[in-house]
Amino acid sequence: MESLAAVFRFGSGELALAAAGGSGRAEVRLAVDYEGDEIKVGFNPAFVLDALKVVDSERIRFGTNGANSAAKISDESGFIYVIMPVLVE
Repeated sequence: MESLAAVFRFGSGELALAAAGGSGRAEVRLAVDYEGDEIKVGFNPAFVLDALKVVDSERIRFGTNGANSAAKISDESGFIYVIMPVLVE
C-alpha cells in the first residue's frame, strides 16, 4: 500500500516530514527558514516527488497559506509548481 499523504509540519525553523505506507513509516526533520505559527499540511507524495525531480536548484521555496490551501514550490531558476493538499488528521 502506498502512502496516502506526506505530512509537512512547519514550525519555527524546522520542517518535520512524515509518511507511512505498507513498508513502514518514516519521519525526518530539516532546518528551514520558517517563522510563524505551526502549519500541518498533507500532500500526495507522488506529486511532491514529481516537482522535486525537475527542480534544478539546491534550494527551493515552499509557500502555503495553510492546510486547506494550494502550495507553490519554486526555485531560483523561475520553476513554479502548484500542488493541492490532501486531508490529514
